[in-house]
Amino acid sequence: MTTMQNAEPETIRTVKEPLRRAGIYTAAGAIIAGLATLLQPKEAKADPLGSPCCALATSRWCPYPVDRPRWYCPSGYNRTYWTCKDGSGRTVYCGECTTSSSCWSGSYYCSIWYY
Repeated sequence: MTTMQNAEPETIRTVKEPLRRAGIYTAAGAIIAGLATLLQPKEAKADPLGSPCCALATSRWCPYPVDRPRWYCPSGYNRTYWTCKDGSGRTVYCGECTTSSSCWSGSYYCSIWYY
């Protein structure tokens, strides 16, 4: 009695194996590329006035009569301000003139920062 084995001929197995490996490598490459994209550090928003930590909205300096701490807003805009710490721990004063009562919304007229 002859038993038949469920085996593929050698030529088919030889062709299928590289294709299977290529599929695995392609899937692995896609996963690695996806993870690399997700894990990339996000680029910090550039501050148009070059402040050390304010993240200001405009590149126009707010007007000030003598020195920056005396800055003011034109009619129709509100003076909004906050502080942050630079890399050495010094307090930086940040401000903007906006049509809103919040630093985070409205139309911005100008920005300012100072120590």
